Amino acid sequence: IKNVDPKSFKLVQNKYLGVIIQCLVTETKTSVSRHIYFFSARGRIDPLVYLDEFLRNSEPVLKRVNRTGNSSSNKQEYQLLKDNLVRSYNKALKKNAPYSIFAIKNGPKSHIGRHLMTSFLSMKGLTELTNVVGNWSDKRASAVARTTYTHQITAIPDHYFALVSRYYAYDPISKEMIALKDETNPIEEWQHIEQLKGSAEGSIRYPAWNGIISQEVLDYLSSYINRRI
Repeated sequence: IKNVDPKSFKLVQNKYLGVIIQCLVTETKTSVSRHIYFFSARGRIDPLVYLDEFLRNSEPVLKRVNRTGNSSSNKQEYQLLKDNLVRSYNKALKKNAPYSIFAIKNGPKSHIGRHLMTSFLSMKGLTELTNVVGNWSDKRASAVARTTYTHQITAIPDHYFALVSRYYAYDPISKEMIALKDETNPIEEWQHIEQLKGSAEGSIRYPAWNGIISQEVLDYLSSYINRRI
């Protein structure tokens, strides 16, 4: 997420959640570009709420010089996080680890997310979806990655987001997502996008990101937060 290009943020439709935010990272360990998503989730762990807090309390970071000579990433003007922020976070998490799994020696904490997501999907009877949470391609994976993680590059289906959002439950018999009764389900949010055109709502809430992150994205996020609160 550190290397995400803020200018790549855009809105994409989702069958179950109405709209989600998609962004692109081109500088990865495998040199394979990947998308990162921010979407509404039921309860206090809502990625859009945390994205809102981040954008309100941070400023754009100029992209560091890429010494690998990758022309695609050299065209990138900004990155989402400071270089030392991830390292500091990992050190702090390891030092104050509430559970032993967070104190893995020399282990990137992003691996934990893949372990947890794979276990979660397996418990839900959706092991076929675990291939989309891998981080490596077939051609550029290390020996450890090949034997430890799934690494097929594939599109993430809409019902994957539905399940993780907790606005829906999976019915193993019909193999369909069943909407849970919750008035905060953002499925209708997409209908308000047209009404936001020409609005300065996002510019006012996130002044530091004007002209960098799409106005449509800023307006949508601001509107979502106001509706949720």
